[in-house]
Amino acid sequence: MQVTSSNRNDALYEFSSCYCYYHYQVRLFLILIFLFKFFLKNVSYNISFNNKYAAASFICSGTTATCTPASTSRLNCTGSGKIFEIPDPCMNDGGIDYVGDSLEIYCVCNIARFCLSGEACPWRNSTSDTVDDGRTCSTAGLTSSYMANAWCNLWRDHADYNCCYNGYIGF
Repeated sequence: MQVTSSNRNDALYEFSSCYCYYHYQVRLFLILIFLFKFFLKNVSYNISFNNKYAAASFICSGTTATCTPASTSRLNCTGSGKIFEIPDPCMNDGGIDYVGDSLEIYCVCNIARFCLSGEACPWRNSTSDTVDDGRTCSTAGLTSSYMANAWCNLWRDHADYNCCYNGYIGF
């Protein structure tokens, strides 16, 4: 077979189309990997949890950090209503609806419950132990499990407060 310019052009076209198709597949593969990693990183885990007093670790929504709810024995309290408050100058908080939150701690059914002052709180206006669904913190105004970090006026020497798994306080 004699090599002519048209034969060379056909071979070049065939090579370049295969080359382009190969790079298209590689780019598509890399985009899919990126999207898969992005999805896994930003997924919210919804875990069914029926035992309200068990202590277990959960992956917090939108993060890779674990958050371990405190056992109820670490949350025992006496009295009723607000029993402690960490003022705003002693802490940073994760609330988004109000600037200058303090961390409020209420005693309901002899278990401490935690809320940020500028956010919704189911225990704030309750005069009795009527609001007890087992939860120990309010997630109102939080975008992650991070609730507060305190450096003075600590409650039972705890500096870090996280509202784990849809309403369970962790330290």
